[in-house]
Amino acid sequence: MLRLTGESKYADAVENSWYNALLGAMYADGSDWAKYSPLSGQRLPGEQQCGMGINCCEASGPRGLFTLPLSAVMRSHSGIQVNFYLPGKYTVAIEGMQAALNMVTDYPVSGKVTMVMSLTRETMLTLGLRIPAWSSRSAITINGQPVTESSPGSICMMNRSWKNNDTVILDLDMRTRVIHAGDHKEFFAFARGPLLMARDRRLGGPDTDAALVPVLTPGGEADAVQTFGQDGPYWVRLSARFITESHAEGGPKSIMVPLCDYASAGKTFSDESRFRVWIPQLVDVPLLP
Repeated sequence: MLRLTGESKYADAVENSWYNALLGAMYADGSDWAKYSPLSGQRLPGEQQCGMGINCCEASGPRGLFTLPLSAVMRSHSGIQVNFYLPGKYTVAIEGMQAALNMVTDYPVSGKVTMVMSLTRETMLTLGLRIPAWSSRSAITINGQPVTESSPGSICMMNRSWKNNDTVILDLDMRTRVIHAGDHKEFFAFARGPLLMARDRRLGGPDTDAALVPVLTPGGEADAVQTFGQDGPYWVRLSARFITESHAEGGPKSIMVPLCDYASAGKTFSDESRFRVWIPQLVDVPLLP
């Protein structure tokens, strides 16, 4: 659907699955794949099938990894469209020449993406950048000059005469968001950029099944800070402020609790790294009249 329509919503869905479900199923060293990837408990390797020593997840998982780069940068009707922010050099045949886009980024560790056009001559074309639906505050500059129009969940179209070495910088909103399971307020989860976050027993803190109340900023985001990027067995780590259950006089005090990206959680495939995405929340049950 992304290739047929170029619509941002399909790229959002692909990215969500790729960074979470797909990478979450892969062993850290890529040697094996989990057959099922739950949202709490343990990750478990799949059993062999048909006496072959492997299962279909081990065969299909690597193919899934190869799909994202193929559609990261595509030719559009009027130029070039960037769907996924992966470092590399992307070449597109356009206007009788090979136009190249050099992308430098550590996304989604951070939300900054630098793109440099490589052209043999000045050319009028449209460069489209996907603005993810979750990025409510995005900033784009071309050669240091701000681009004013960029809406969440859309493709920001920049039609102009492009020259060699024109530089575009995109800054996406990487504040930690609180999400709920539909209308059920007794559970919540955190997301940062395209990454779903999780608690992992290896990180310490209260029991992974403990009920916690998130402390929010005035803007409604989680009171959280990124503590590490690409640190040891974790891709992204952050610490968020929570209120724990307490019977002490004067009420509970907030504490900082560590979390990691969902794809890194549970990667010992044992109870040592028991993890949880949906965190139970203390709920005051109203008294009947």
